Amino acid sequence: MRRRRRRAALGPAAASLAASAGPAVAHAPVPGIEGFYSGLAHVAVEPAILIATLAAMLLMVQDWPERFRRAWPSFAIAVLVGLIAGRGIAGGLPLDIFLLAVALGTAALAALAADRLGPGSAGAVAALSGLLVGAAILPEPGPARDVVVTATGGLLGATLPALVAGGGVDWLRTNSDGPVLRIGIRVAASWVGATALMLLAFLLRPAA
Repeated sequence: MRRRRRRAALGPAAASLAASAGPAVAHAPVPGIEGFYSGLAHVAVEPAILIATLAAMLLMVQDWPERFRRAWPSFAIAVLVGLIAGRGIAGGLPLDIFLLAVALGTAALAALAADRLGPGSAGAVAALSGLLVGAAILPEPGPARDVVVTATGGLLGATLPALVAGGGVDWLRTNSDGPVLRIGIRVAASWVGATALMLLAFLLRPAA
């Protein structure tokens, strides 16, 4: 009987609470987290940034792990420097042009001349890519806290995928044929380079 009375009393109370509720406000439980996720996804939604990041990644993961140990820190530090230095790196010119041009060169090296590059040279190429990527993912001006949170997301979004790719290459080296893996990476680099060339041609096409 007591349970029935409690259930009966809960019905009107729930109805009253639902009727008095105002419109729901959708927001993240942690202030600024939306900006963090926006920065984290920035690399994936901007074609020029994505292509430049992929080209650098494919160059860094070859000759695993010696090249990666030198090149990835150079790339990550350069992304941070690009975020700090800002878009002035491009001298007022479209960053997409620089990103795609560097991506084309990086992908060509990864596909055709990876064996000729030492860890230091690969690190320098990766650093150039990282510098431009960092400048491109710089958030729009706003409150300092929001800019820092969004920039942190961008930094992680640009650098962590290479670590994941490196782990994948390490696993594949252990569980697959080495020459097949190298060929696969070079084929992927050639596709990335072809995509960079097409996008670059599209951006540089004469105005109608």
